[in-house]
Amino acid sequence: MRHVDPGYEPALSGNSGWNRASQRRRAAGGGALAAIGTVLRRAPKDTIFWERDPADHVYQLIRGSVCIYKLLPDGRRQVARFCHAGDLVGLTGDSWYPYTADALTEVSVVRIRRADLEARMETERDLRRLILHAIGEELSLAQNQLLLLGRKSAAERVASFFRAMMEQAVRDGGDGRSVTLPMTRVDIADFLGLTHETVCRAIGTLKSQGIIATPDPHRVEIRAPEALEEIAEGDVPEKLCA
Repeated sequence: MRHVDPGYEPALSGNSGWNRASQRRRAAGGGALAAIGTVLRRAPKDTIFWERDPADHVYQLIRGSVCIYKLLPDGRRQVARFCHAGDLVGLTGDSWYPYTADALTEVSVVRIRRADLEARMETERDLRRLILHAIGEELSLAQNQLLLLGRKSAAERVASFFRAMMEQAVRDGGDGRSVTLPMTRVDIADFLGLTHETVCRAIGTLKSQGIIATPDPHRVEIRAPEALEEIAEGDVPEKLCA
């Protein structure tokens, strides 16, 4: 069993140098984007853009959460990512969007013409760094998703998801122990490559073990973060395997 310090805190603590550097980078680049873009507001379930639409714009999320997904020919859906404030949406090397982006909550975004963004990147260092960081983050998330879908059990996938949401809560200024879930259980299932029933069973098991609590469908309290970390890393008791 991998040892976890009893005083365990999420890896991305609110005072970490990584977090401060990331916030400074996003703030610097975000100001430049706001200067050349248009602020739009969308209601929950509104589509920001559709798969195969011309990729004429890039969007920076100011407030709220967005779900990025692809529909398979048989109608099944694979959620690729959940985006949050500060994230860039719609970056692609193609002339069309490879996925659809829907608002999960009320959102505000800065819409930037791709041609304007490319022109400003030629002269603005902070903007280039922001885009490079966003591309690197996309690559890292894609690699993590391959591991998640290819090698992890259902229990490990659900625990990994909650761990990622803990880290997101810290980036948003929280302590990582109380996590808001803007997505539904079906959204989570489509992200993890599981059925809705399997996700609900895994969450129920985590609750019965005292690892998490769910005061309401859109909030999770992490009661035992060290145990959640162990499950996410593959040190799963037999009774938690699914």
